[in-house]
Amino acid sequence: MMTECLSDKLRIDTLRLMKTLEITEHEYSALLALALWTTNIKGANETVTKVATEAREKIFHDLHLLYKYEFTA
Repeated sequence: MMTECLSDKLRIDTLRLMKTLEITEHEYSALLALALWTTNIKGANETVTKVATEAREKIFHDLHLLYKYEFTA
């Protein structure tokens, strides 16, 4: 699927940047979840947008907790 969406150069550049940034498995999972729960869905009704917004807020909150406790421990 990713090969259908991105050119080879863009995909390689993205992977290189992710390696440089040392993205953790948790961060990568959060990025995938945020992409899944986008609020920019053409034709979505108010309920779908609300559910997506709530899911994104939870993802960001969980990341915040991860960083808060990971760096204070």
